[in-house]
Formats: sequence, structure tokens, C-alpha cells
Amino acid sequence: MLVSNRLAIALVVTLTCAFQFVQESNAQHSESGGKGEGFWQLLKTPFAVPDVPNYTGQTTFVGGLMYPNKKGGPTVSMHYRVRETPDQVIEWYEEALKAYRWVGRKAPVTNKGRSYEASKGNSSVTISASECSVPGFRTDLRMSCKIAR
Repeated sequence: MLVSNRLAIALVVTLTCAFQFVQESNAQHSESGGKGEGFWQLLKTPFAVPDVPNYTGQTTFVGGLMYPNKKGGPTVSMHYRVRETPDQVIEWYEEALKAYRWVGRKAPVTNKGRSYEASKGNSSVTISASECSVPGFRTDLRMSCKIAR
């Protein structure tokens, strides 16, 4: 009887741990989460940010995240891999955003790459470009946008 009680307890503990693991794994792979202002959604395709042109070079969308309920307007972060160099990407965005009447400035070059920050009204965008270690691509492009309502 004592052995069967121990086995039953061990089985309950094992199943509880397995259930928690499955729940945690599912949470890590959720498509959305959080509450209120902290609510987030995974982006499986690029989000069209108003007045931010799509890069015309060769890109592959890696993923993104959107916080649609942020105070003042949604926040979007997207990650791409690009075949052109970080310098070419930043220069393209600098010219393209100017054409869309964004006011911008280059941030200092760091060992992590280059970036360009711009604003238009209460909206803002930061473009970051760094060397990519994935074969076939030269740049990791990250775009963060605050879209004013």
C-alpha cells in the first residue's frame, strides 16, 4: 500500500510538472498576450506603417511585435533580413523618409551598427541596421515605430 501511494504521488507530481511545462511552452509560442496597455500581438507579416515606405531592396520578413493599446497610439517593432549593406539600408531610409516629410537624424555609428531616427508630428520611427551573420544576407534591419492616434 505504501509503495502504491508513493507511486501515485510521484505520478501526480510528474503530471503536474508536465502540464506546467506544456503551459509555459504554449505561452512562449502564443500569438498574443498581456492585458490593457501591455497587450501584444505577434506579427507574421509586415505591418504597413502610415507614411513609412517599404524598403525597395531584397528583404525577408523575420517577425514582429505590435502593442496596439499603448497610450498615444500603437507601437510596432519589425525585423527583416536584407541583402544590401547596413550603410545602403540606412541611406535609403534617410532619403525615403525625407521624401515623406519625416524629420530625422542619424544616430552615431556603434559596434552594433547604424541607425536613423525620424519623427513626423507625434509619430516616430527608428531604423537600425547591423551586420547579419545569416548566409545570403548582409543586414539585420529592425524598425520600431510609434504611431500617433
